[in-house]
Amino acid sequence: MDDSPNHAQTSQLAIADRYGNVLSLTTTNNLNFGARLAYDGVVLNNAMTNFSGAPRDGEPLANQMAPLKRPVTSMAPTIVFDGLGVPVLAGGSAGGGPIVDYVAASLIDMLAHDRTPEQAVRRPHWTAATPGRVQWEAGRGLEPKAAALQAMGHTTEAANLLSGQAYIRRTPQGWTGSADPRRDGQARAE
Repeated sequence: MDDSPNHAQTSQLAIADRYGNVLSLTTTNNLNFGARLAYDGVVLNNAMTNFSGAPRDGEPLANQMAPLKRPVTSMAPTIVFDGLGVPVLAGGSAGGGPIVDYVAASLIDMLAHDRTPEQAVRRPHWTAATPGRVQWEAGRGLEPKAAALQAMGHTTEAANLLSGQAYIRRTPQGWTGSADPRRDGQARAE
């Protein structure tokens, strides 16, 4: 099994068609080839790892495996509608626990700061998804800001934050989109 970060297991799709339908889909097989089992041509997911581990005797866990339960996930496929109910933005991200931070930051960039999808997905990342520390994307010029956080008493660390975002946004000229350059995604119009 290849667990290298260059072979990510989660994909993000954002699609709009000529009929006005819009889709945002985040999908994962968790580890490469999922459970390494297939049924009727579909590779089965091994996302049981998203549940909490086995509890100690008599100690219930909120995210414990049980029949008919779904595991906690950070996936956040998103569609944003305007005041008339028309979709204006769709997207999301791969990337495990930091997904919520990636998506929130990009939505703020695009909706509050009027950045394009390309500008939003290319910005450096910060995440607080790991308890007790703030991680920042290595090699992206964030060292001075990380040092300032450390001076205020925060624990910070450089990390390889491979987000895998994909967004489309409605403009007066039509839809525009971008895929995260940190992974091997593509954006195209047909």
